[in-house]
Amino acid sequence: MRRWLTLLVLLCGATSAAWANSVTIGQLQYLGTNAQRISAFKVILDPTGVTSAQLNLTNLTLAVKGSLQSAGAIMTPTTLLFLGGPGLALPSCPCQVATLNIFLSNNNKPIRLSLANGQFLTVPGLTTIALTSPGGKNLEPGATVPVTLTAVPEPGSIALMSTGLGLFGYELRRGRRLGRRSASSL
Repeated sequence: MRRWLTLLVLLCGATSAAWANSVTIGQLQYLGTNAQRISAFKVILDPTGVTSAQLNLTNLTLAVKGSLQSAGAIMTPTTLLFLGGPGLALPSCPCQVATLNIFLSNNNKPIRLSLANGQFLTVPGLTTIALTSPGGKNLEPGATVPVTLTAVPEPGSIALMSTGLGLFGYELRRGRRLGRRSASSL
């Protein structure tokens, strides 16, 4: 039993390591709100040195207070400025949260990125980044959050973990049956 428990722990550790991969490709920053109540958010996306090629985004949106502004299809590296205020698509701040949605595919299916180091990383077709203020206060000018793409579990990792859990359950059940038989034979 101890042998199977050790195997299960090793299997879970190996599988979770595959889920922990991520790459940072930029940042979202709140620049502030001026006297005319115009708020500005800057998005920098530059995967140079991280991925082996530019990223083609099918869309990029910024949401503030329930309003949304779309940048449309873009190619990296790029720097975007989103403005909010009277007469603009986004409202002006004060605000507590700004949400950036990065669409890497039209159908939101995972895509495989080729990294600069020769490895591959499978990421979701849609990544959401939230810029929030600590303690539920309003965002302060200069508040920044990294734009990070995190790997999705690969099918092989999920299959490996499922097989291990199945074998563990089988051995556990088998051990209980054997325990009952030996107890009944006494």
